[in-house]
Amino acid sequence: MTLEEPLDWLHDARLTAVEVAWASATARVIIEVDTAAARAGSLPVAGTLPSGAERRPSDQVGTLLIECEGVERVVIPHEQPWGPSDYVNAARVTSEPSGLRIGMSSGDEIEIRARSVTLNREQLGRAVLTRA
Repeated sequence: MTLEEPLDWLHDARLTAVEVAWASATARVIIEVDTAAARAGSLPVAGTLPSGAERRPSDQVGTLLIECEGVERVVIPHEQPWGPSDYVNAARVTSEPSGLRIGMSSGDEIEIRARSVTLNREQLGRAVLTRA
């Protein structure tokens, strides 16, 4: 994955939380993601079905953790100009400035400016994006 590449497979994923640790200048974004959408985003999936469950791959939900280090700025508006929603409309890692932008279906845009952004979930794989 290269910088500035949109994370299209996060469309309609559910944002669970944004956590900021002031002292360590880190932020964590927690997103519930459909494993079939992750598969379409070219990340390897080693998904398992819950015991006894018969579900299609698109019904499998996992948690994607996005970790940001060297955080310089965090903007999390919750004005909801398009109405309430906790679903991602669009997301991308940026290089100028370096960081993460998440457009919500509510019309709000979350911005985290950071030295590095890491997408991390054991079953989805790991990709590290670092400022050049």
